[in-house]
Amino acid sequence: MLGCIVSDNITVPVLNLWRNFYGSKATAYIFAVFYVTMVAASVLVEYLFRALGWLPSRVGATVLTTVSIRLDYTLVLTLLFLGLTVALWIVKRVGDRKGGPTNLSAWPGDAGTRTVA
Repeated sequence: MLGCIVSDNITVPVLNLWRNFYGSKATAYIFAVFYVTMVAASVLVEYLFRALGWLPSRVGATVLTTVSIRLDYTLVLTLLFLGLTVALWIVKRVGDRKGGPTNLSAWPGDAGTRTVA
């Protein structure tokens, strides 16, 4: 599962870079290569684990019938970071509407160097 999350986090920025530098045709090609590679790797791992006997049996599988929400540190952290994400998104939207710079290097008078007073 972690591999899927990490690959998603890597693939999208790489595709965006390819689109910016090499155009849509190259992006479509690399997307197809990434997709075929990920599917082939997952099929290979499935059959390899099955051949080695590393897949768990389904005899002990149970169905989750109850859902409970507990007030613990994970819920609190999730809500805090959700709030932080929403706040940062609002700040960005307000800055975009007011014509603010899209990146930090675009501030007027800032050449990327700092002087010590």
